[in-house]
Amino acid sequence: MDLLRELKSSDMSILVAALQTPDSQIATVRNSANDKLWSRLVEMGFAIEVVLEVTFPPELTHFQPKSFALTEQGRVALPELLRFIS
Repeated sequence: MDLLRELKSSDMSILVAALQTPDSQIATVRNSANDKLWSRLVEMGFAIEVVLEVTFPPELTHFQPKSFALTEQGRVALPELLRFIS
């Protein structure tokens, strides 16, 4: 998976931490490298997008955070993919 190979180490560490932490969620911003990866994981059934119930002040209307969580399928498949690209 090319998106995994292209991740910065900081983004990879977020994925690894999510795998190591059951019932965790990650937060990112729209159109970031993490957003592109996690959105692809959603398409593959490895993650779900979680609705954020947060209200931001009017001056931050352009700020578009997103949150994701791994599915059971993702928790099984991703460690294998990570071993493959390492």
